Amino acid sequence: MATKKEAAKTAAFVLCSGTLDGATRYPAGCVVEGLPDDVLKANTHWLDAAPAAVEAAKANGAQVLAYEG
Repeated sequence: MATKKEAAKTAAFVLCSGTLDGATRYPAGCVVEGLPDDVLKANTHWLDAAPAAVEAAKANGAQVLAYEG
C-alpha cells in the first residue's frame, strides 16, 4: 500500500502583521511554526523563513505561535 508523503512544514518570522486564513492574525515580530510549504510560498512577501531570521527572532524573545490552518 502506498503512503502519502506528508508535506514539509517549517517556521517563519513575521515581517508585518497579517493573516493566512482571513481570521487568525499573526503580529509582526512573532515566529509561526508548522507552516506548510505551499502556504509559505504564497506569503513570502510578509514571512521570512530563513533559518537565521527565525533563530534570531527566537533568541531575542519573539512570541512563537503555531500555524492554525
